[in-house]
Amino acid sequence: MILRVVLSVLLALVSSIGATGQAIAQSPTPCFPLVEVIQWLADSYGESPSVQLITDTENIIVVWINTETSTWTLTVTRPDTTTCLLSSGSGITTLAASLPPNI
Repeated sequence: MILRVVLSVLLALVSSIGATGQAIAQSPTPCFPLVEVIQWLADSYGESPSVQLITDTENIIVVWINTETSTWTLTVTRPDTTTCLLSSGSGITTLAASLPPNI
């Protein structure tokens, strides 16, 4: 069920910035090497990757989630493995009950 929610959010995000994902990858956000982001999200928040999307420009958008604490982080990783933190928060609401069962 969480996957459905995350996919809905990601689809809205990607459509709002354009299909290429260039706006996200070029925005002035904090960026670090991927290995540092992975370690930091795991150690600081207990988050692990939940959904991964690859854009047509080879950027990788990932939603990191801790289902126990309901924290989440949205990142984008460029082909050179530089990873930018796009957004984060707490609170995950499952919307699956309001979606048709086959979606």
